[in-house]
Amino acid sequence: MKKKLFINVSLIFFFIFSFSNSYAKVNVIYGGFSYGSIIPDNSYTKFLHDRSNGQSFIDKLLLNTAKKLNNNTFEVSYNLLSDNVSEDDQNVMVVALDNELIEHITIPGDNLTRTDIILNFQIIFFNSKNNFLTASIPLEISKVVNSSKKLTKEEIIQELKKLYENDVMKYFFEIVQNFNLKTKNKNRIGVTKVILEKNAEN
Repeated sequence: MKKKLFINVSLIFFFIFSFSNSYAKVNVIYGGFSYGSIIPDNSYTKFLHDRSNGQSFIDKLLLNTAKKLNNNTFEVSYNLLSDNVSEDDQNVMVVALDNELIEHITIPGDNLTRTDIILNFQIIFFNSKNNFLTASIPLEISKVVNSSKKLTKEEIIQELKKLYENDVMKYFFEIVQNFNLKTKNKNRIGVTKVILEKNAEN
């Protein structure tokens, strides 16, 4: 009888432990903003990501947005990476800019110029211990600006600033907030693709 009771109690603790582990949040280290396949010098984003005097405009936006996250599957940590922690605690989240496209189309005789701004990002989760890519979520955001003449460099930077501040941060938060991170599935790659368009007139 005592043996049977011991076995039953052991099974109960085993299931409780297994259940709690299955719902334990994964620790994810905040990696901030980075450039992907794009060359920084070929972009206007570089003017918003100037770290010569500390954190850039984008750094501050992204950090403040990340701190609002309350995901059910992972918890964001802002500590530095360490070699002393386990492999399971070496997960990193990075937002990488892959492409920035800015095109001008002028309609002769109408005093109208259309400027298309397209930003392509990858929201990346990877394990820095074994260099395993856990998930990569593509995000594309576009904006159309109509003006009486071609936008100047300063005007483009201001449009980009508003785009990062409003749309990029908004949809980054919505995607990551609802993302189900699974680090144990060794073949899992995020396939979510989000394309967002916004029109603006000057």
